[in-house]
Amino acid sequence: MHVLVVAERVDAALDAASVGGAVAAGWGESAPWDAVQVLQQWNAEPGFLTTLADVLGGVTHVVTTSDPLGRPTPARIHLVASEGGRTAYLDAGDVLGGHLVAPADRDPVGASSAGGGRLIAAAMDLGATRVVVGVGSSLVTDGGVGLLAALAGVPESWAPDALVGTLADARSRTAATQLVLWTDDLTPLLGLQGTSATWGGDRGADPATAQLLENRMGAWVDAVRRDRPEPLDLLSGKPIRLDRTPGAGAGGGVGYGLLLLGARPESAVAAAAEVVGLRGAIEACDLVVSACPRVDWAVMSGSVVSHAAAVAAEYAVPAVAISPVVQVGRRELMAMGLSGSYQVDGPGGQDWRERAARVAVTWSRRRA
Repeated sequence: MHVLVVAERVDAALDAASVGGAVAAGWGESAPWDAVQVLQQWNAEPGFLTTLADVLGGVTHVVTTSDPLGRPTPARIHLVASEGGRTAYLDAGDVLGGHLVAPADRDPVGASSAGGGRLIAAAMDLGATRVVVGVGSSLVTDGGVGLLAALAGVPESWAPDALVGTLADARSRTAATQLVLWTDDLTPLLGLQGTSATWGGDRGADPATAQLLENRMGAWVDAVRRDRPEPLDLLSGKPIRLDRTPGAGAGGGVGYGLLLLGARPESAVAAAAEVVGLRGAIEACDLVVSACPRVDWAVMSGSVVSHAAAVAAEYAVPAVAISPVVQVGRRELMAMGLSGSYQVDGPGGQDWRERAARVAVTWSRRRA
């Protein structure tokens, strides 16, 4: 039988290649007659660039930019030769991620996405004609204003006229560059389910501060809408609002800033699957084994494991998951398209190997 292992990065100590290798080795111990193929996958959460660079090849450059508090911090730009030029892949988590600022030092009002703008500018300076920005969790809630100000080369200001001018200058700076927003965070920009209300607490905001951030971003959206007439949907005749586009709330509104620059939104998970040929590999296999960091409510949709299970279901291929964290029941697993989940007992590669060996005993079709 042909087993496909879809491996993700678990943490800084255990990358996707290590996880996939451990699962494949464990499977081979119990079922040496099976053919095991490993595909590395990623989403747009901080750290994904390590896996992407391992899969795509290319050259990684390290530049100095700024963290959410404006302090110097290193960040990566991964350049890959592409048709008609070079593509730069950026991880917004390098400059906006939660690992950069201790919880006691977080400043939800002052935190800025300017580091993301400086990172994009550095990528263009390296000759990138296409820039793909992966946006996942972050510590900022500024609607991308800091990012745009950094690209425009002007100080951040929340005055309506200044905001409009900043956007115009930033658009001019990136006019010759194709921008792509990679994210699977569909949190709205504004509203009761928006990025301020949903993630404000994780960024250090109490309810009153979260409301302040919401009001500030609402004024930002209003300024943009007054300055730039929105196109109409040809079917409904209603305005097409960028602030309501899926992905606008990603990274505390960094997605919205990128959309204002003309970035094309794409699912990071679906894009990764296309890069490695996941669909074709699933079509040719007999079992999908997702080796993932967690199986919980957060991965019910828009995740590597849910995407792989959904594609497997299209081809009537069973899918199971191996993970150190399993927090959903059988009903939720079935809704995702998973036939089972198996918890890893420890954090090391040997623990993954031992669990995979036991799973293989259950799922492998033994030789006659």
